[in-house]
Amino acid sequence: MSKGLLKLFFLLPPFTFLLLTLSACQRTLKTGYVVSPITYSTFTEQSGWQIWQYDTDYDQSRQLTMNENEAYYPTLGPSGLLAYSDHNGKIWLLDLNNQDGEKQSPQAISSLPKYCGHPAISPDGERLTCVCFTFLNRSENSDLYMVDIKTGKSSRLISFTGLQKHPAWSPDGKQIVFSSGYREIGGKIIEQLWLMGLSNKVPVKIIDNGHSNIHPAWSPNGQQIAYSSDVNGSLDIWLYDLLTKRSSPVTNSSVLKSEPSWRPDGNALVYVSTQEGAMAIWEIDLNTKLEQKLLSFPEDIHEPVWYKGE
Repeated sequence: MSKGLLKLFFLLPPFTFLLLTLSACQRTLKTGYVVSPITYSTFTEQSGWQIWQYDTDYDQSRQLTMNENEAYYPTLGPSGLLAYSDHNGKIWLLDLNNQDGEKQSPQAISSLPKYCGHPAISPDGERLTCVCFTFLNRSENSDLYMVDIKTGKSSRLISFTGLQKHPAWSPDGKQIVFSSGYREIGGKIIEQLWLMGLSNKVPVKIIDNGHSNIHPAWSPNGQQIAYSSDVNGSLDIWLYDLLTKRSSPVTNSSVLKSEPSWRPDGNALVYVSTQEGAMAIWEIDLNTKLEQKLLSFPEDIHEPVWYKGE
């Protein structure tokens, strides 16, 4: 992962920006599925890490943020609400549907603790969950928080041992899946996947294989969870079946394939990969297993989100 992403996804002052539209630097194949744009983060020398959107129909990318403290981990709500975190620990909201083509100001969520990241907007657009970090005696921990988007009020969802990351909602908004990590003696990092119902707030471990299991993404039909795992060496894409409680690989490669996100029809995943050298956004059809590159830039690219909205 690039140097910029190793910063703890943190702070940005209230800041207006211009919406920029650019042609994608590289696109090799058309997806054949026209729907809302793919949102992602990428690095440029001019503006650092920022949030962009790629229109698969018109083959154009537009820059959504222009923030001096950068922007990471985009998440979209059903009505065009964008949330993201910056490298100083603030989480910001921006209503993309209210843009008039000129200037817009993102709004910070001020009720959260000082250092937060990994936001995820609920399917109904009314709540946001994220992780907030604490640092004590050279140790880093995090807990899950919940934000009421309308009121701006936040509260700790649970206090859990280890480093929580990458919360993702079930399609019905009743459960959250997240990764929880710890470091073994000797330095190896173990990251498990946990499910938690919001009615009882009791986490249940679903993936624990002695390796890193991260970036969970719930399928649109609610039956599967895609995630990244390095159980076979390099990070690959896996699927966990919630009915059978079994995992199966989607990819099996010696190069990085990570950060899956579901195509809105549930028949394909987009993800990032270095399989042709530079990091790029790829798509894999889950029925045919055919892969195609959608988008790449001269610099790094991460966190694709393909969300149809309402």
